[in-house]
Amino acid sequence: MNSLQHKSLFIISLIVFRAVLDFSYLNSVNKIFEYEGFEINYNVYNYLISWCAYLFCSLLISDYLKQISDYFFITFIVFLIAPISSIAGLDYQRSAFVLLITIASFLIIHFIANTRTIKISQMPYVTSGPSIAFYLSLFAVLLVALRLSTSDITFNFNFERVYEFREDNNLAFGGPFFSYVTSWTYQIFNMFLIAFFLMKKNYVFVFIFIIFQIFFFGAVTQKEIIFFPAILLFSWYFFRKTRSLLIFPIACSLVLLSTIVLDSYYETVVFSGLFSRRLFYVPAHLSYVYYEFFSFNEYAYWSNSFLKYFVSSVYPEGIPRTIGEYMNTLGSMNNGYVSSGYAQAGVFGVLLYSVIIGLILKMANHLSYKQIPIWLSIAILFAPIRSLIISADLFTTLLTHGLMMSLLILFLARKDQKKSSL
Repeated sequence: MNSLQHKSLFIISLIVFRAVLDFSYLNSVNKIFEYEGFEINYNVYNYLISWCAYLFCSLLISDYLKQISDYFFITFIVFLIAPISSIAGLDYQRSAFVLLITIASFLIIHFIANTRTIKISQMPYVTSGPSIAFYLSLFAVLLVALRLSTSDITFNFNFERVYEFREDNNLAFGGPFFSYVTSWTYQIFNMFLIAFFLMKKNYVFVFIFIIFQIFFFGAVTQKEIIFFPAILLFSWYFFRKTRSLLIFPIACSLVLLSTIVLDSYYETVVFSGLFSRRLFYVPAHLSYVYYEFFSFNEYAYWSNSFLKYFVSSVYPEGIPRTIGEYMNTLGSMNNGYVSSGYAQAGVFGVLLYSVIIGLILKMANHLSYKQIPIWLSIAILFAPIRSLIISADLFTTLLTHGLMMSLLILFLARKDQKKSSL
């Protein structure tokens, strides 16, 4: 298959994905969760505009995984722009501003990550850097496992009961510092160790550290933790053989179609409704809710973040909790950097975050280029990237979700191709 054929097939796969996503909204999300705001107010003009916006962004991204930013952009398209544009097309009462500011952010990040105008100087290699990364990760995993096993927490491995124990378990971790280390461990350090032993073809230790990940899931009771090794294993298996990103929209389409088939077989709309709603449409819906709330209320100006010691908090309970109360729910409604940036400082906040993220991606591309296998780079960074796009503020991602720690591990794990490898 030549490059033009592959690019054409890639775009077709993205079109099919968006079509399946739209169908799942019409067939199940709207039917089950209309009371949450997933309404249908169809206008053919809006629908066509939403498709044009989606296709415009889709044409800009690479169909091959050549660098870390390519993974970021395909994730951005599939998990953010696709559902936001879908809602915009199916409900004309939603503000077009949300889709516009999301695309503007995408374009800024894309430009900075790919432009040759901004250059990063060659960074020095750390002597025994890969070994330091390995032993740092191993120490963190063992420390956190020991601390959790001796803490007064209730281990739970039942998906349906994760919310029962999460808050009490988090309080028992032993302060904010250990909470940070725990988060870095199951998102970064343990993933690096699994990837390391995959690279060494030591599958016994791969299995052992997957068991550690299951242990962390039982202690922290975050559902996503249990899926991280599966994503890593898939990346290792697939991207060693090919760099094609066709698998991304195809896999998402197949999963959505499978839930639709299950709904048809069992004569229900629960499977596709829950899956497509939670994974795709909830973050998109929250983007509209955040915009709606902060269009009429004061911006936070990072008073709950790094400026909290200098200015009084505008929202003492935190932005996610405030949004939850606005939506008449008891939970905290976290969302990605676009919503969080707007909550902090409006359009300026989104633009500022976009510039910073573009520079971070450019640095990550530089650190990994010809110095570390691309699948290993993704293993180190996929969890923070996912959090950044759909569930956390930029500065929260940098610290709590370990984006800074990921970059450090990436920096240490590089191999100088002119010298002997690890």
